[in-house]
Amino acid sequence: MGPGPGLFPFAMGAVLFLMSLIWFVQEQRHPSAPKEDVEVSQVATVIGSLLVLAAALPFLGFQVALFVFLMYHLRLRARVGWVKAVVISVLGSVGVFYLFTLGLKVSLPVASVLPFSLIGL
Repeated sequence: MGPGPGLFPFAMGAVLFLMSLIWFVQEQRHPSAPKEDVEVSQVATVIGSLLVLAAALPFLGFQVALFVFLMYHLRLRARVGWVKAVVISVLGSVGVFYLFTLGLKVSLPVASVLPFSLIGL
């Protein structure tokens, strides 16, 4: 007895929708800054990296694929230092994996490539 597995995503979606609505109304009343031009290359790069992440998940597993994804965006795109990028990437990939698998009981993909699957990634 208790809330079902869809409660957390529904609650987060509702909160995000409400916050987006508040932000939209605020921006309509008092715009915060002049509109900037969007660089299509940056948007295409992020979308491309998300597609590569989605394609790599079944083979590399969630932890390794997300680690590589975060390292790419932190180190190469945002120019964050090596130590900070590695720490954030490890904590992000492993932490989110265990949050979802142990805390929320949601199964995430594990690696099917031999070296990673042998060590439980």
